Amino acid sequence: MSDLSEVLICGHCGNSSPMNIVAKWTQHLPNQKTKHLFSPLNGCHYETLICMTCEKPTFRSVVYDDRDKRIEIYYPKSVEISFGLPEVIHRAYEAARKARNVDANAFAVMLGRLLELVCKDQKAEGKNLFQKLNDLSEKGTIPDKLSKIAQGLREHRNIGAHAELGELTEEDAPLLEKLTHAILEYVYTAPALAIQAEKQLAKLKGK
Repeated sequence: MSDLSEVLICGHCGNSSPMNIVAKWTQHLPNQKTKHLFSPLNGCHYETLICMTCEKPTFRSVVYDDRDKRIEIYYPKSVEISFGLPEVIHRAYEAARKARNVDANAFAVMLGRLLELVCKDQKAEGKNLFQKLNDLSEKGTIPDKLSKIAQGLREHRNIGAHAELGELTEEDAPLLEKLTHAILEYVYTAPALAIQAEKQLAKLKGK
């Protein structure tokens, strides 16, 4: 690995991988105390990096201001859904993300396993995933529209697992990920945020 490489977690493939810095542009910024220009301790560096695993680009800024260093990723923008997730489900989702840009069929199969874990965690009843998802809908754990989304994910899982049913491509992956986000956010993240908000409000009222 050269001096123009860093090991980072790729926002595309989810792997901790060496990334080559293939382009760099620096905007010098005045020091807030002296108003003079410094380099490199006073500037904003815009960098394009290429993941050596999936070969996809990341675009970021690295801002130096005296001794402070701030990094912001502009692309790809990650969606944070870890808040409120049980550890076993969070691990399953992260494992699925690593398969996203390797093979769309494997990604769909692993998301199907994630759905099964959600059903198990929510104590869904039924002989198969189809019945368990319907049970969650009947109990009100997930609303009707979200139940259809979950069944759509289940059908994609079946296609990914059985070659005779068809073939998923890289273009299908973003939709599958968004559908997964919708389910996890409704079942876990939104309730966890509501509890956090209630605690914060109770604190404020106590003051």
